[in-house]
Amino acid sequence: MYKLDNQDEGYKIVTSLAEQEFNRARRAADWQLALGFLTGKKSDLIDYNEVRSRLLNVWNVPIVQKDIPIKSIVGTVSRNNDFTRTFFPRMEHDKSRWIRVKVANESQEGVPPIDVYQIGDVYFVLDGHHRISVMKSIGAETITANVHVINRDVPLQPTDSPDEIIVKTERDAFFQYTHADKLLPDANLELKLPGQYPQLLEHIVVHRYFMGLDFQRDISADESVCHWYDTVYMPVIRIVRSRDMLRGFPDKTETELYLWIENHKAELQEAFGDDIRTTAVAWKIEDRYAIRKRSLWNRIWRRICIWLTPNLSEW
Repeated sequence: MYKLDNQDEGYKIVTSLAEQEFNRARRAADWQLALGFLTGKKSDLIDYNEVRSRLLNVWNVPIVQKDIPIKSIVGTVSRNNDFTRTFFPRMEHDKSRWIRVKVANESQEGVPPIDVYQIGDVYFVLDGHHRISVMKSIGAETITANVHVINRDVPLQPTDSPDEIIVKTERDAFFQYTHADKLLPDANLELKLPGQYPQLLEHIVVHRYFMGLDFQRDISADESVCHWYDTVYMPVIRIVRSRDMLRGFPDKTETELYLWIENHKAELQEAFGDDIRTTAVAWKIEDRYAIRKRSLWNRIWRRICIWLTPNLSEW
């Protein structure tokens, strides 16, 4: 460690070395972005506000200062485009500040702790992006941080992709609101894409509203979840299972197919008229999305079979 003095020859040498390290880090960022473009793997920091907006419960606990693993820092509050997910600098205009932080970090002056938000086992940077980048450049595994715990119940992991983090956060909010994991312990309501759990919740909320109109009384949230599951969800899932539709959709879940069917009722009615039959629904999805291909004769035979199966117009 040395004392900062910008007139000192040693300071100039350290500054020159810091500039070289920044240039190497910038090149690494370019390579990482190029590789991400070719592979389709995102290398951006995750937007904290996207994750925070999906949380139902937020904790209010005192800030704690501690050393945290740098590899567990996956996102940022406001600088999504300035650094890669591994904190290589992406912007040339950050050079002077990066160098100053690098020099300060190696001097007697040192640098203050960073500030982060914690959700699950991952962290989002509020202040200190350059300090993290500098510490990464020297191979440090931890960094001192002032930690604001937002919620530790959501099972977020450093290895999660951006989409996985969003989905896990939405899943947690869905179960917090519906209690479906407790009310329906045998149900497998698995969804894989961002935005799908809010859609599923909307279906239940709308179902609760119409239950109130039908029964002419207040309907509890728990009652609406169970009634929706028995009278809306499971009839569709029985179609999916009876047609063995998942065999044609190896990357989908039953609940994802349920959402597709529910969200395309109008299109199905346009294609098949008011008499929407179970096999018509199943085959409509298969024709558009499934990996299995069928012969012309098979397609003709299916059209005949449509009219021999139950009518779903009222479902």
